[in-house]
Amino acid sequence: MSILLENPLQQIQELASKHGVTYQPGPNDELAATFTRLTGDEVHMDENEFLILELRRRGHLTPLEALKLQAAYLHQSRPKP
Repeated sequence: MSILLENPLQQIQELASKHGVTYQPGPNDELAATFTRLTGDEVHMDENEFLILELRRRGHLTPLEALKLQAAYLHQSRPKP
């Protein structure tokens, strides 16, 4: 799969739609959130980041593809100075 860095949001949504993927938190997700909270860290993932995670879990993205797609998405979605 080729990660398109020009429009990562569109690619995330198209991949999820194509593969019928939605994100449903599991027990490990709740445990990870608890550990994160207990360490004093704040991690807030939005719906699209959770879709990347679920696409990776189901084997539709390799770890490297998921990393590249999330990095491109975060770059695209961060506020411009």
